[in-house]
Amino acid sequence: MIARQPDAEDGRSVLLRLTPEGIAKHATFERELARVLAGLLPSEESDEILKGLTHLAYHIDRRRRD
Repeated sequence: MIARQPDAEDGRSVLLRLTPEGIAKHATFERELARVLAGLLPSEESDEILKGLTHLAYHIDRRRRD
């Protein structure tokens, strides 16, 4: 689920990346987390909080692809 890759900029270290299987597992985790959080959050706040979490997830994914 995690692959090691030599760091081209620093030969002393390695980069860790999710494999396709790891990405799929992470996506499943994110969906389940959103489902659980939706049940825990007060209804009047849940839309805003979930929008914020979606925004955060978008930026995390964007950095992962760079």
